[in-house]
Order: sequence, then structure tokens, then C-alpha cells
Amino acid sequence: TSSGAGVSQDFEAAAGGGGKILQVVSKTWDDNQTGSNDGATFADITEANLAITPASTSNKVLVNFSISGASGAYDTPIYIRLQHNGSGSYADITGCLSDEGTGNQTNMSTIMSGGGAGEYGGTCAYTYLDSPSKDTEFNYQVQCALRWSGGVAWYINCSDDGRDETYVPFYTSTLTLTEIDGS
Repeated sequence: TSSGAGVSQDFEAAAGGGGKILQVVSKTWDDNQTGSNDGATFADITEANLAITPASTSNKVLVNFSISGASGAYDTPIYIRLQHNGSGSYADITGCLSDEGTGNQTNMSTIMSGGGAGEYGGTCAYTYLDSPSKDTEFNYQVQCALRWSGGVAWYINCSDDGRDETYVPFYTSTLTLTEIDGS
């Protein structure tokens, strides 16, 4: 802060309290996975599971993931959703899924679009600030499903093209949990 013209500045201590990063837990993987479930049934992305133990029930967890994959048909998107087992069994995280779907409509966290998820794939990224109210270990899990059933498959970290060609991609995906001081 200024003390006036010709006088050296004064320094004040930074405000205390929340917002500080307390821990970061991250996982990157390149294992391939495939499945054929549709939007009525989500499947765990096996490697997209990560534990964290918050220091306080008032702290928040910033969840970031980047999932790469493809579907067996160019116009078939892959639905992605985030869950945690903070209550003992895996459940959708309140607030990170749309709650607008009714009847048979699918509520999800994000989507890997058909334009990017078909044939050679794409990547979807997602960020969510969770308030889990936990100070014991629990896990976050990312799941996926195809838009509809019909004989196609979803692929994580690869495409449906198994040929040995330079244009056939393989990917990596990441899941990162950042604990933030909530005081």
C-alpha cells in the first residue's frame, strides 16, 4: 500500500483463511478399455478412480479429468459422469450432473461428442468443485456409456482401428484431485 508521495510503501500480511491448496493427488494412465453399455447403464472407467483424504470437513475438492477415447461409430457420443463413494457406496455428486433430465432422459457431467469421439477419437475435459463434507478417505470414479445401444462400442485411450498404421492413435487420460482449504 502507498504511504504517500516520496515515502516507501507499507506491506501488509496476506489475508488468512481459505483458498489455499492443501494437497494434490493425480493419476495419468494409458491402459486401454472398451465396453458397449448404453446411457441407461454407466460403466466404471477402471483407471479413473482415485482416493483422497481431506484434512477437514469444511475443505473442498477440485476435481479435474481429461478422458480420451472413441466410439465405434462416428455419430455416437460417449456420455461421461462423475461419482464418489463419500456416503459408503458410489453415488452421483449433487450439482455436477444436470438435473434437468426426466423420465428416460440421461443426466451426466459431460460428453465426448460424436464429431470427436467417432472412429479416431477425441478428448473431453471436465472441472468440478465439490464440497464433500468428509475428513476420511473416499474415492472419485469417472464412468462412461454410449448414447444408445446398437452394436457399437466405446474405447478409452484408443480407437476401434487396430491396424498398425501411423494415423491410428493411442491416448493418455488423467484424473486430478486438489484439496482446497475451506476455512
